[in-house]
Amino acid sequence: MEDETFNKQSINKEKASLYNSVFSTRHGNLVLEDLLKFVGYYGETFSPGDPCVTAYNCGQRRVIVRILNLLGKGNSQEIVKLHKERQS
Repeated sequence: MEDETFNKQSINKEKASLYNSVFSTRHGNLVLEDLLKFVGYYGETFSPGDPCVTAYNCGQRRVIVRILNLLGKGNSQEIVKLHKERQS
């Protein structure tokens, strides 16, 4: 059991390192910002009266949350604050 936990942690560290190497570049940051906007990360995922659209939106957002978590940027308030600063 310990070996399995260790392997998962080491795989996650390896994946995080890969994601960081891609998204830590200037171009990577531009792509990440585009993805955040494209999936509506800064807006609402809920679509009143349409659970299918809500589920779809949540699925898109989940991909970005995974990327942000692997980058160590899982704090959504921090991301939104940076976005607002860039917009002003």
